[in-house]
Amino acid sequence: MNEDENNEYKLKMMKHDQLPQPCLSFSFIPHLYQLIEIGSDTQSLPKSAIQRIAHKLRSLGFTEDPQNPSPNPSPNAGEIFIPLPHQLPKHRVGHTLDTSWSTPENPVPVPGTGSAISRYHDLRREVIKQKVMEKKEEEGAKREEKAPTLAELRRLRKMGIELRKKLKVGKAGITEGIVKHEEDS
Repeated sequence: MNEDENNEYKLKMMKHDQLPQPCLSFSFIPHLYQLIEIGSDTQSLPKSAIQRIAHKLRSLGFTEDPQNPSPNPSPNAGEIFIPLPHQLPKHRVGHTLDTSWSTPENPVPVPGTGSAISRYHDLRREVIKQKVMEKKEEEGAKREEKAPTLAELRRLRKMGIELRKKLKVGKAGITEGIVKHEEDS
């Protein structure tokens, strides 16, 4: 074995930590031990999304409280877990809302007051009332258009018979346009 082959053999047999540090080079091709280092990081990542999220939270400093152990899931499939007050988190989602965009006209409700849902229902009722009033107004406008009286119909028939001019009356019947045409002639 010559000296170069001996050095390569020693490098292969060395562990990753014992590899010699390279001098700075200007090539963009990663060295073998850099590839090994990159590959080792990806193997330590959790495989499921939930595990990755938990790993990230742990790295940020969020840990579970060992004082409040979560109960084991019950063996009965039909049983529902209802947490006791001491098992609920102290800060719920409503407490994390940013109230900086609150205005006097539309204030952000205090978490836990329950006034938001009642305000929503009040606004919904007002909108429904407005829609009903608009429908009634539209129906009222339609009712104002009254059908001609019997006397008016008799007068128009009499005029039509005296005229002896044929008119085509469509499915709409005697319309305002036909009446004006007859009165003008």
